[in-house]
Amino acid sequence: NVRGLFSGVLGIFFYAVENVLIQTKLSEFSPERTMTYFYIGMVLVTFCLAPIALVFRDKFGVDLTPVPLKIFGIMILCILIEIVADFFYFKAYNEGASVATVSTLISLLPVMTVIIEAVMKMEMFSLRQFIGCLLVPLVVYLVNGK
Repeated sequence: NVRGLFSGVLGIFFYAVENVLIQTKLSEFSPERTMTYFYIGMVLVTFCLAPIALVFRDKFGVDLTPVPLKIFGIMILCILIEIVADFFYFKAYNEGASVATVSTLISLLPVMTVIIEAVMKMEMFSLRQFIGCLLVPLVVYLVNGK
C-alpha cells in the first residue's frame, strides 16, 4: 500500500525533526519540566485544531466519533505507557545522548515489539524473526560504536 508507506515515511520525517529539536533546543532542561510543558502545549494545540477538524471532517474523512467504552481502559493504559516512554526519551537527551544514538535506538522498536508480542501471545517467533532480533542490536552497535 503506497499511501500507507508514504504516511509512515512522513511520520518518521516529523519524528526526525522532533528528535533534532529536542536534542538541540530542549536537552538542557529536565525531562519532567520539558514533558509538563510539552503536554500542556499538546492539549492547547489539540483544542485549537479540534474546531478546524470538525469543520473539515467530512471533506478529509476525519473520524471523530467516540471510541467504544470497552476499549477506553486500553487507551488509558496506552497513554500511561506513552508518558513513561516519553520520559525516558527526553531523559536520554538530557543525559547527553546524541540524535544519532537515540534515532538509531528507535530501530530496536520492531525487535522489542516482536518479543513482547510473542510473550503476550505465548508463541515462539520464527527463525527469520529470531535472526532479525539478533541483527538489529548488532547494527545499532556498529552504527554507534566508536
